[in-house]
Amino acid sequence: KYRTLGTYYMSVARNYEKAIENYETLVKLFPADDGGHGNLGLAYLYTGNVPRAIEEARKVLQIYPSSGSQRYNYAMYSMYAGDFDTAVAEGSRVVKETPSFELAFLPIALSKVAKGDFEGALATYGELEQTGPSGAALARFGRADLEMYRGRYRDALKILEEAILLDQKAGNTGMLAQDHVAAAESYLAVGDKKRAVAAARKAAAA
Repeated sequence: KYRTLGTYYMSVARNYEKAIENYETLVKLFPADDGGHGNLGLAYLYTGNVPRAIEEARKVLQIYPSSGSQRYNYAMYSMYAGDFDTAVAEGSRVVKETPSFELAFLPIALSKVAKGDFEGALATYGELEQTGPSGAALARFGRADLEMYRGRYRDALKILEEAILLDQKAGNTGMLAQDHVAAAESYLAVGDKKRAVAAARKAAAA
């Protein structure tokens, strides 16, 4: 009951306070419910309460230390809190234990970017690219994002042009939409409003 209500309030009604209320009741009644702790942490994150999100991630890892998804959450929440060293350490642990867990590369790469270690971030994206087609798509987007972050929008567009072709060929609609959004932002940054509008429309269509 409380799991269902929590999911409804978080995913459908977008009433995160009510989601927290139900998930808190759930984990109080069933302290070892990993999904309850995990979703409670996410609900806290959605309300901007990152410290409580981290607290829930730590709680569930005390019960299920081998849970890759919960450790990934811990890495991401740590990154959001500005604790980049923990984000890198925890993300790296997930990658080491489950190399196919593609998303775990992201808190590592993004935390390195935040610390100014651009070469380290590129190396992480290089490792992500080797995990398979979806990992390669994420890695391309990550490299483009890094170029945008550094103000190198024309270099980002070169990466995005290739990404759009490959994601279109693979039928990767979700990634394709993100490619077009990034392209629209990059075109706007270099003063090409016409192409920016066209890319935004393609993103909306995707």
